[in-house]
Amino acid sequence: MKRAFFLVIFLILASTLGVAAELPRIYSIINAAEGGWNMVAPGEIVSLYGESLGPQVPVSFDNTYPVPQILGGTAATFNGQNGAIFYASSRQVNVLVPEKLVPDPNGLVLVMVSRLNQDGSKNESNVLKALYVLTVPALFSYKEGLVLVKVVHSYRDGVPHLVTADLPATCGGNGIYLTLWGTGFGRAYPPLPVGNPAPGAGDGNPPVEKSIAWMFVSVTDGNTLRILDNDCATIYAAPGYAGLDQVNVKLPCDLKPGQHQLYLFHYPQPLATIYTR
Repeated sequence: MKRAFFLVIFLILASTLGVAAELPRIYSIINAAEGGWNMVAPGEIVSLYGESLGPQVPVSFDNTYPVPQILGGTAATFNGQNGAIFYASSRQVNVLVPEKLVPDPNGLVLVMVSRLNQDGSKNESNVLKALYVLTVPALFSYKEGLVLVKVVHSYRDGVPHLVTADLPATCGGNGIYLTLWGTGFGRAYPPLPVGNPAPGAGDGNPPVEKSIAWMFVSVTDGNTLRILDNDCATIYAAPGYAGLDQVNVKLPCDLKPGQHQLYLFHYPQPLATIYTR
């Protein structure tokens, strides 16, 4: 009789421990374009890494807007506000941070993931504390004209850089025009509903500006750091996309051949490395 009793207790404990082992757990949060760690900005696409965050079989956003707030039974919140889920798997969730996010009284963002069960209950993760920032910019890809240029990610001092192929030898018009795509350049004005695409993709509406609609741009030219004109860079919410930022940059034609570091805003580390020939 005692053996049967203890066997029942053991099975109950084993079942309980099994459920606990499946609770979501977040280990880190990073800008989806491989930018800052454990920092969160409004309107930024972030990647959450951990265990049991989403389904064993990964699920992706099907490009039908708005981006859903629950995908594969997975949801993510930032100080209680739901984000929009682009991708969910057991170890990674890509999510769009709400535009109207505000910090808690300590200047932090409390990040949580929840898994919905078939019976309507949910398993909640630990709370990951991240620093609230207005911007945490990082670039996804690089484009010159209409020709995509290969991008290779490299790291120096823990900071991601974009190493591109050579730019064309010729320079048309008044400069070399680059279109860069990234995320974390601040909230849109007016703020976009979470998961909704930005207007301006042939719909007759103007592009939506980001919180920093223009920026100071400087580029190394030999041993000199050149500050470019104020109109050399503009930032928009990429038309037709959610969470994607479009940065238009005009570089001078007379850059010396070689490697150049592109600096944006007041950030001390270069955001991109550009080669000219």
